[in-house]
Amino acid sequence: MVYPSLEKGGTANKLPRPFGVGSFYIVKNRVLVKGGNRMENQELSMPTKYDPEKIESGRYQWWLDGKFFEAKDDKTKEPYTIVIPPPNVTGKLHLGHAWDTALQDILTRMKRMQGYDVLWLPGMDHAGIATQAKVEGKLREEGKSRYDLGREKFLEESWKWKEEYAGFIRNQWAKIGLGLDYSRERFTLDQGLNDAVNEVFITLYKKGLIYRGEYIINWDPQNQNCPF
Repeated sequence: MVYPSLEKGGTANKLPRPFGVGSFYIVKNRVLVKGGNRMENQELSMPTKYDPEKIESGRYQWWLDGKFFEAKDDKTKEPYTIVIPPPNVTGKLHLGHAWDTALQDILTRMKRMQGYDVLWLPGMDHAGIATQAKVEGKLREEGKSRYDLGREKFLEESWKWKEEYAGFIRNQWAKIGLGLDYSRERFTLDQGLNDAVNEVFITLYKKGLIYRGEYIINWDPQNQNCPF
């Protein structure tokens, strides 16, 4: 609030009462702060533009260090869980990922404020055939093929690709500021997930709910495999 009596050399005596302890008034580009029984006239400096690097720097790491996004397994609270649609490690995130995860971030933050025990589970998909094509493309640029490397060396190159692009994806999640519980992050080739998939399919097969048979496939003549 701007008081005319202070715009051109006015005095603080004309400010409305009461003037509580620790209170202040903004007067154009100056701030009047009560200190004891007197008013101090201090210069107020405010940037004209938003500087995201200055404002946001370190804030996300502070959230992670405080474990604000980790589910607490609190039995007194109602759980609320979202599993992030795992992006493929074939490349970096795009605008569609940003839009989708922004909506999930809004939901999980709202539910935390409403008192739920929230788990937003992060993870990534190995996207086997697509990642293989990416790695083979990288090898071709180096004048090599997977046959030159052999199975084990090619797998090593594939895991290097995964680690590199998983790092890119995590950095992008951090830039957006997503409230993910990284302590539970999963990858679709984790041993636990592999065991779970095997158990489910074997159980369904034994119960006669699924069967094994021949069907038409899509054959990739370049990679010499079936992508689906």
